[in-house]
Amino acid sequence: MVNKKLAEELKRLDGTKNFLVVSNAENLQKNVIDIVEFMIKERKIPGLYVSLNKPYTTIREILKKRKIEDNLSFIDTLGSSKNKLKKKKNVLLLSNPADLTTIAISIGAFSKQVKAKKFLIIDALSTLLIYNNLESVAKFIQSLSSLASTNEDILMIFATSECKNDNLIQKITPFFDKVIKIS
Repeated sequence: MVNKKLAEELKRLDGTKNFLVVSNAENLQKNVIDIVEFMIKERKIPGLYVSLNKPYTTIREILKKRKIEDNLSFIDTLGSSKNKLKKKKNVLLLSNPADLTTIAISIGAFSKQVKAKKFLIIDALSTLLIYNNLESVAKFIQSLSSLASTNEDILMIFATSECKNDNLIQKITPFFDKVIKIS
């Protein structure tokens, strides 16, 4: 069941090309899954889930329990799934979240491959700061925001956890059409 406040915010997104969801760390994963469920079940559009925080296999199990199994492709940036997973049609396994260029290229390829209306969701942007500096992460997010503004058929959703004195959120907020803060 999708968080009621989050569902209300998502219903008001017509015309929005990209937005940032800021959540407390404890609820971030649930909120991301709620967004995916809303986009697939309510909006009925396919999506790409870029996982920075958990391996594909873990995310897939969560989605199966919520009966969200169709119309979703994945980019798993953790590399930990490589040994456990045979090649799958809808999963791209990358070595780690430090390779922002490969992540961006992969996202761009997805946006061109799926010709219909679609969404992209990237979980746990703050995880990128473990592997990259703040400036690199901000440039990465800015370039993806530009992709959203030039592509009529894609809605980009970025999620991150809220922290006190969060330089990342302050730095990237101007790149988004809307910021949704939810617990």
